[in-house]
Amino acid sequence: MNINKKIIILFLVIIFSFVLTNKVLAQAVKVPTIVKFSTGAKPEVTGLTQANTDVMVYIDDNFVGKAEVKSEGTATDNFYYQHLLALAEGEHKIMVIAADKVSLVLSPPSMEFKFVVLPLPAPTLIEPNKQTVTAKVKPLIKGLTVNNTFVHVYIDGVYNGSTNLISHQSGTANFAYKPFLNLAVGEHNAWAVAEDSSGRKSKPSSLLNFRVEEPMPVPAIFSPVVNSQTTYNQPFIIGLAKNDSFIRVYIDHSLDGQFKVEDHQSGTANFAYQLPEPLTKGSHLLYTEATDSRGKV
Repeated sequence: MNINKKIIILFLVIIFSFVLTNKVLAQAVKVPTIVKFSTGAKPEVTGLTQANTDVMVYIDDNFVGKAEVKSEGTATDNFYYQHLLALAEGEHKIMVIAADKVSLVLSPPSMEFKFVVLPLPAPTLIEPNKQTVTAKVKPLIKGLTVNNTFVHVYIDGVYNGSTNLISHQSGTANFAYKPFLNLAVGEHNAWAVAEDSSGRKSKPSSLLNFRVEEPMPVPAIFSPVVNSQTTYNQPFIIGLAKNDSFIRVYIDHSLDGQFKVEDHQSGTANFAYQLPEPLTKGSHLLYTEATDSRGKV
């Protein structure tokens, strides 16, 4: 046998050995197993793969990245993957394939998981509403939103601001947003949009209509009166207030007492309030607050 024939035979043997080795290796790369799968706009996948393999992730038949593989020093390694970009609403599917790090031989595809990305629910605005009685120029806009979302608030059709990221273990979080500008006396409306951490936004919420009223007139307080029925440290607090007023008296920022004025035909009622307990020596701060029968301050 001449040298050329020997070289050809040796070359064929090498090729055959290479093909046979690859065939054996291909059979040795097992299908990775998805152990846990979390649905959502950014799905998460955890599972097991044969040692010394990479795990490639496919969503909707498109390669989207490699999973993070943690070597355990055993026949199998753990892998984890979370999709970085939010998926569009609708149906999707996900599966993984393992690849030997040396030979690059691929495993068969894993079991395919199908899931649906649901639309982000719009927030529910609760108050203030048509039944709310308020004279506050910055009334709290309160409502409910899905867990882990921001709430963007619009007042009278103009963007006013947003809440921080809100969450609650129940899956539904309540929120209270304070307008950054004073609202004028009169009719107003508000609506809101939720946004999750991936940037997905909900449709606008239902419109909430409410009214900011004129505030109650502040009661007029005169100098304390000391007479035969009082003492210097337990005087009468006298003043004037609008009819139908409910007066709260505060001393040193603590509620001391409350009462309803006796209406007068003029529309302005006078009142005299005696402190229930003597005052201690020294200076004191006294002020009052008036509300009407509906609770408007």
